[in-house]
Amino acid sequence: MKNIKSTLALFLLLSGLTFSQQVIGKIYSRQEADNLYGTVLNSVSINSITLTGLLSNSTNYIMFRIANGSAFIVDNNRRPLYSGNFPVNPNDVFRVFSISLVYKLLQDGNSPLTYIESRNNGIVSITNGLYTLEYGNTCPPFCL
Repeated sequence: MKNIKSTLALFLLLSGLTFSQQVIGKIYSRQEADNLYGTVLNSVSINSITLTGLLSNSTNYIMFRIANGSAFIVDNNRRPLYSGNFPVNPNDVFRVFSISLVYKLLQDGNSPLTYIESRNNGIVSITNGLYTLEYGNTCPPFCL
C-alpha cells in the first residue's frame, strides 16, 4: 500500500510539472489565422523590442487583453506590465500564451511592430510580420 501511495504521489507531482510547463498557443500564417479565427476587428501596435523586454518580466506565460482601444499585458500572476499601472479585476479575461511562442513569433516575424488584435468571440491574437499567434487559453478560468 505504501508503494502505491508513493507511486501515485510521484505521478501527481510529475503531472503537475508537465501541466505547469505546457506550451500554450499556436503560430499560424497571417492568412491561415484570418481563415480560422475571422478578420481583425481592432488592433493595437507595440514596439517589438518593448514586447521582448516585457517577456523577461514574467515566468513561462504572458497574458494579453484589448479593452477600450488599449492593449493590456500582464505577467503570469496577472500583475500589470504594459499600459500603465492599471487595476486588474479578477473577472477581467486575458488570453494566455507561452513566452517561448511569443519569442518565436517575434523572431520569425522579424517586424519592428507587433499587433495585439481582437477578433470575434473574444479572440485575441498577436501578429508580427507574416505570422499570427493564437489558440491561447482564457484566464479566467484557465489561469496557470
